[in-house]
Amino acid sequence: MDSVVVRPYSRKTFSWLFACSLLAVLFAWIINEPRGASDITFAYGGTAFFGTAALFYLAIVFPGSTFVKVDRQGIEYRFLWMQAYLLQWSDVKEITTADLHTSIKGMPMKVGMVYISLSSSGIAKYRRTLFQRITRGRFGYDRYLPDMFPPTELARTLNSKKKEYEQEANFSSSGRA
Repeated sequence: MDSVVVRPYSRKTFSWLFACSLLAVLFAWIINEPRGASDITFAYGGTAFFGTAALFYLAIVFPGSTFVKVDRQGIEYRFLWMQAYLLQWSDVKEITTADLHTSIKGMPMKVGMVYISLSSSGIAKYRRTLFQRITRGRFGYDRYLPDMFPPTELARTLNSKKKEYEQEANFSSSGRA
């Protein structure tokens, strides 16, 4: 079966893994060089937080844990070995990229993401959680793929495969008639 699998092995993901690992080690070093009670409490908290974040990013880059798979059936997105969703091509109306503009403490940030709009049959078929309804209301899209995947390349791949599989389906159905 010809399928395409895209994994989140981007420079950004590895950068976060490295930064969290480095900060966890630095906070652990503070624990070994005690200066005062407040420093130790702060160091334990920092080690726990950044150590957990480093393990999280390590799990993301672990082979087979997180990926987008595209095949004849549709799009499958797995996150940390769990299937986040599986969308059939007939339920996908549009795949596009867009920039999410946000700010953290006044610092503007732009995050490129892949957004998926569902067809009316897809909306009826898939249960929409409160978060998905908010996402649809705010951004106008039903599903998205996080920015750990290269958005432009992934959207191009998804659109070309969708077009290819729809043409195959139309050809095989017209050949039977």
